[in-house]
Amino acid sequence: CTHCGACIATCPTDMVRDKRGAIKISFVACIGCGHCMAICPEGAVSLAEIEYKGGFQPRPPRVSAEDLLSALQARRTVRRYRPEPVSREDLERLVEAARWVPTGANCQCQQFVVITNPARLDNLRQQIMEHYRRYAVELADGVASHPRGPSAGEMPALGGGGMRGEGGAAGQMHEHILAAVPSFVKNVDAGRDRLFFDAPAVILVHAPRHEVLPESACA
Repeated sequence: CTHCGACIATCPTDMVRDKRGAIKISFVACIGCGHCMAICPEGAVSLAEIEYKGGFQPRPPRVSAEDLLSALQARRTVRRYRPEPVSREDLERLVEAARWVPTGANCQCQQFVVITNPARLDNLRQQIMEHYRRYAVELADGVASHPRGPSAGEMPALGGGGMRGEGGAAGQMHEHILAAVPSFVKNVDAGRDRLFFDAPAVILVHAPRHEVLPESACA
């Protein structure tokens, strides 16, 4: 340590401080994000929470800014899947990539459940659809009036788009979702999987409620 102060300036929770001419890291609110470890020019900081052992300098981009922007603009959510199983290697690579994405408050609190068993996928599909069927009945009866409905608080993603209710038990549902629920239920009951779109694998992202910003981290 050369006492350059770079770690002090970069700490998002101000837990790295100058104490009588020495660098001290307080663990009172340290979130183990690794910024101090990444920025240290001498490699003097080591955090047990950080599993990454390589260099922290990003690799040069392989595409131009224009090509990258074009790829982002052309990106679409896939809703047609081939029936063959996804290899365990590919699933593990996907989860490993998801572990490193930015999260709320720099806390990697999200966890992943990978489901590939067709029977378990069907069971999960049916459980979620029972929730939507009840909600559709409430909408038809006028109980779940716009914009709040009594059971909208924990709505799963609808049609793979990731939209959900928020704001406690009452929930806040966008009018598009309120209008789409009856048609969604009707399509599923007719044998069209509008929830998982017959994907051979489903990954559930979840986090404990007591964590910092768990919903943001999962999103």
